[in-house]
Amino acid sequence: MKKINYFLSTIFASLLLLASLQVTAQNPEITLIQPTDPGIEWTVGGEYLISWVDNLSETVDIYLVKGTADIATLATGVSQSTWSWDTDGLDIGTDYQIRVQSSTNANYNSESLNNFS
Repeated sequence: MKKINYFLSTIFASLLLLASLQVTAQNPEITLIQPTDPGIEWTVGGEYLISWVDNLSETVDIYLVKGTADIATLATGVSQSTWSWDTDGLDIGTDYQIRVQSSTNANYNSESLNNFS
């Protein structure tokens, strides 16, 4: 009887561990790669690469953020992990950031770690 209880408890513990690993592996994440470094300066009218990594099954939207406010939607429904941005018409400033977020759930997002100019 002890062997059966030990065997069943081992199987149960293994199943719980497997279930928790599956939940952990499926947590949606986005990590912005560029622009995030301090001191980045982009020229108005230039073309720059925004890049990120994610494990989402849906597309992402890309926003330009200034201070604490979204000031522009740059792209929607992007399915790749890079997007090229032509900065024509951008006002000169020093506190811009980029936010990449899930197209279906705004809770899954990543924003520039530092402002860029």
